[in-house]
Amino acid sequence: MLKRPIILIEGKTDRPIYNNLVKISQINAKVHLVNEFRNTNPGCEGVINAIVNLQDFFNRSLNNIKFVLGIIDQDARPYRVSEINQQTLQGLFILKYYSLETYFSTTENIKRLAARLSYIEANEIPHETINFIEINITNSLEDLYYLSLEALKNACLKGYNGLVRYEIGAGKVCNDKSKKHLMTQIASKKQDLAAFAQKKGISIKDLKQICKGKWYLYNYLYRAHYQIKQLSAQCRLGQIPQCSSCKSENPDDCLYTLKSHYTTQDISKLSDQILNIIDHNECSDIIQRIKELYSPTT
Repeated sequence: MLKRPIILIEGKTDRPIYNNLVKISQINAKVHLVNEFRNTNPGCEGVINAIVNLQDFFNRSLNNIKFVLGIIDQDARPYRVSEINQQTLQGLFILKYYSLETYFSTTENIKRLAARLSYIEANEIPHETINFIEINITNSLEDLYYLSLEALKNACLKGYNGLVRYEIGAGKVCNDKSKKHLMTQIASKKQDLAAFAQKKGISIKDLKQICKGKWYLYNYLYRAHYQIKQLSAQCRLGQIPQCSSCKSENPDDCLYTLKSHYTTQDISKLSDQILNIIDHNECSDIIQRIKELYSPTT
């Protein structure tokens, strides 16, 4: 009646992100937690069930599909037998990654994070410096891949008692000390995990599809933050392209000097910051799907 489409999402933590994506899409849509509606449950199953119940509504008119959109994380869905997929239900959009947080683990967002933490502008950071930051991330991905495979195997195989489950917190999976302990335990399982991955058609290129988004983002920030802390010393020594102050022989005013010092316990704060930064290119699939909803101009 109000000619305003609605978007159903799994839970409250994602609501600010989807509100930002709606603004970028320039569609006058309202984001709702699915359990705000009668006889619905929270989470992805709640969204799926709501969309299932709306199939008759969509079938009544081709125009109705423009008024309701359910969005869910991919989770382990593509790797489990008989899981629902987005082609079977009208009005359901499944993210391209395991979960939403992975969309924020991008080179562009690392630039913006480095700029927020220091005195340099994002557009002043050359690719050589970004490479210096990201090499620490790249070197961590193989371990994260095997930890994610173990969690995926646990999610797919009934009765499998995995050492790692998706319910484990990001810090335990990604912090150096606890991760080293987990990798020691998993070392004897690597061959079996590789065989499981081959059976499922998975390689390390699919890491974003099998790694829990909170893990992927935490690892990205944990590794990037460690490198960002080194930038000022690297800049003063000329180990990376120097900022304008260091080029002018004023190293005390190095633009890579950190405004705030975060510890590893503060990575969640950095996560909160970066979840407010939308990378338009990375989120283009979500933005485009929202743009397909009703607009007075269409």
